[in-house]
Amino acid sequence: MGPRHPITLYRPSKADSGRGTFTETLADGRTIYGTIEVHDAETMLIVSRFTDVLPEDQIVADGALYRVSGSFWTMQATHKRIPLVRIERPIVPRTYTTPES
Repeated sequence: MGPRHPITLYRPSKADSGRGTFTETLADGRTIYGTIEVHDAETMLIVSRFTDVLPEDQIVADGALYRVSGSFWTMQATHKRIPLVRIERPIVPRTYTTPES
């Protein structure tokens, strides 16, 4: 595996909307270190086997947003390969602007 780079991981949580449905919210991100491999047929995240990454987590790497689509675990390896699906837009922190007078 090549050099590992900082990647921001967001774990979605469900919040009750009060109407019998749930909305998905993203809490503060945390930094993990890994490498993303992009091939014609698949995109994979390679991280240490002890890194806590679950299906449906969202990660931001190099300005792109990905969703973890599954989980792979190899007992004898020092790293695990996790499939990703690229999402259209990256997460952009909301900024508030004041109207100019």
